[in-house]
Amino acid sequence: MLHEMVHATLKVHQSHEGFTSFMDIYKDYSREEYGSELHHGIMAENYIQPIANALAQFDHNREHMEIYTLIANTGIPEVYRERGVTDSKIATAKQKLRNRANSNCN
Repeated sequence: MLHEMVHATLKVHQSHEGFTSFMDIYKDYSREEYGSELHHGIMAENYIQPIANALAQFDHNREHMEIYTLIANTGIPEVYRERGVTDSKIATAKQKLRNRANSNCN
């Protein structure tokens, strides 16, 4: 969700359209994926760490920051990621959190 919200915000900056609410921005972005690759490059450079920080805060910092950083890279094409951030590592990080959630349910 955070990833898609950043797309929506970047869309406004890209097109300079005067929307009145975030929902208008998000709905417009959802209808049109214009410039998504440009967005991914900007996201990788500027928003991975803020998204990871938000995830860590939401999760009460129960994991090492690397886990949140890997998950923040979900949806970012590999070409824009930092070296060593692979689909496999992202999947492993997601599975770790799923396992923890499942063990808390039992």
